[in-house]
Amino acid sequence: MIVKKMDVIVSETELCQWLLPLIQKQDKVKDVVIRCGVGSVEIDGTIALQFDIPIQTKWRISPLEGQRVALTLATVSTSFFGLGGEMIRIALMKALANFLPEIEDVEIVEDAIIVNVGKRVKCYGIGVEKDFSAITVEPGTMRVEL
Repeated sequence: MIVKKMDVIVSETELCQWLLPLIQKQDKVKDVVIRCGVGSVEIDGTIALQFDIPIQTKWRISPLEGQRVALTLATVSTSFFGLGGEMIRIALMKALANFLPEIEDVEIVEDAIIVNVGKRVKCYGIGVEKDFSAITVEPGTMRVEL
């Protein structure tokens, strides 16, 4: 059998099962909720600065060469009076930059998290030999085209 193209559908539940254990290994970002929205993954929670501040973020996901994926921070907002999104963005990316290098096959480049998905999913018994051609995020699911 020869498969020339394949779509992999990742449910919001599966995405949470993969991401939440990684996020819970650090202590700066807490109470995390992950949702697939229209065109982006929405991650809400609280970030610990001098006190816990509620944040809402949207991340764009795009394929890169070498079975890698870029999660780019598109928007950051907070309902906390007096704090702007840019200040929260800097604090969030700094917290992630301190924590993510500890995770194998994950790196931070400016406002993006680069994940070598091909290597990361091997621990789940999934082999990926081709680069991703497109990633589409819809409410409740993420579609990855190979």
